[in-house]
Amino acid sequence: MSLIRKSNTGKYGLVYHIVPPYGLMNDPNGLIYFKGQYHVFFQWNPTDTKHANKHWGHLVSDDMIQWKRVELALAPDQWFDKSGVYSGSAYVHQNQLWLFYTGNVKDEVGNASSYQCLAVSEDGIHFEKKGPLFEHPKGYTRHVRDPKVWYDARVDHYWMVVGAQTEDLKGDTLVYRSEDLLHWVLNGSISTEEKDFGYMWECPDVIPFEEKDAFIYSPQGIEATGERFNNLYQTVVQLGKFTIDGKFIVEEENLTEVDAGFDYYAPQSFQAEDGRILQYGWMGIPEGKEGLIPTIQDGWIHALTIPREVSVQNGKYLQKPARELWNLTTDVQKIQWNATRFESVFSSPAQVWTVNWKEAVQDKLA
Repeated sequence: MSLIRKSNTGKYGLVYHIVPPYGLMNDPNGLIYFKGQYHVFFQWNPTDTKHANKHWGHLVSDDMIQWKRVELALAPDQWFDKSGVYSGSAYVHQNQLWLFYTGNVKDEVGNASSYQCLAVSEDGIHFEKKGPLFEHPKGYTRHVRDPKVWYDARVDHYWMVVGAQTEDLKGDTLVYRSEDLLHWVLNGSISTEEKDFGYMWECPDVIPFEEKDAFIYSPQGIEATGERFNNLYQTVVQLGKFTIDGKFIVEEENLTEVDAGFDYYAPQSFQAEDGRILQYGWMGIPEGKEGLIPTIQDGWIHALTIPREVSVQNGKYLQKPARELWNLTTDVQKIQWNATRFESVFSSPAQVWTVNWKEAVQDKLA
C-alpha cells in the first residue's frame, strides 16, 4: 500500500491534536485568522515519514475544534525553494493572505542556500509565489530561516525576525524592517544576556504584550544544567521590551523554558478573532529516536500541540489551554478525600479527567 493511501486511523490515532493525514508533520506555520476562519499551515512531507521534501500542509476551522483539510498550500517547485518549503508565518495585508517562508535549495553535492520568500493569496487557499525578498545577510551561514512578521503601530512599519547562525557557528536572530512588506532592510540582531547560547536559533517569535514583550526562540546545542535544558532541543522565552528601533531589551535575567516536556518545539503565536494570543507548537522530538515511533507503521508521524492562550502577568509568561477546548469537557464530578472513592472514579482507562487540585486543597486546609 502506498503511503498516500494510508491514514492516521490506526491504533495510535489522536483525537484532540492536529495530525497529518499521512507522512511527516513538524513545525506549525502561518497561523492566522483570515476571512472568518482560522488557518493552520504546517511543515509536511507527504511522501515519507522522514525529514525531507517539505511542503506546507493546510487546515481551516471556524472554531479551532473541527478542522477541515484543504489543498496543499506550498510545494517545493521553484528554483528558490526546490529542496524544501521551510517554516514561516502569515500576515493579512490589503485583504490578502501573505505567507513569508524560507526556501531551501541544495546543489548536486549538497551545498545549501536559503531564501526568505513571499507567497500571496486572495482566498486563503490558492497562493502565488513572489520569490525571494532580499539578499542573504553577510556574516551568516546558509542556516537562516523561519521568518516571523508583525506590524508595529508605534512606528507604522513592519518587523521580521529570522532565525540564524553566524559564520563562527553561534545562534542569533536577525531583525528586518519594512514599510510595505515587500522591501526589507536589515536592522540588526537580537542579543541576549546568554552568551554562546547554542549553535543555531530556530523559529524566533516576538509577542508584544502591554506589561512586557516576549521573545521566544528554539536554540540548538544547549547543554543540560541541573534540571534545565534536558531535552535534545529546547524552546525558551525571555521577557523584556522590543524597542521602536528594533532592539530587545531584557531588564533582568529571566530566560526560561517554555515547556520542559519531551515533545515541544518550534511554537508560533497568532492573534485570535477576539484579540487573545494563541500558540501552537510541534509535538515530535527528539530526531534521533524518530524511527522508534510506532505510528510510522500506519504511515504517519508527529502532531501539533493543543492551542494555548499565552500572556504576561506580574512578570511571568503564562500559558493555559485555549478556552475553545473547554467546550469538549463534561460535567464536573467532585471527589471526596477518600482513597477508595478516588480509585473508583479513575477505574476506567478509557475516560479522560481534568483535576482541579486548587479548590480541593483549599477545602482541606480550611
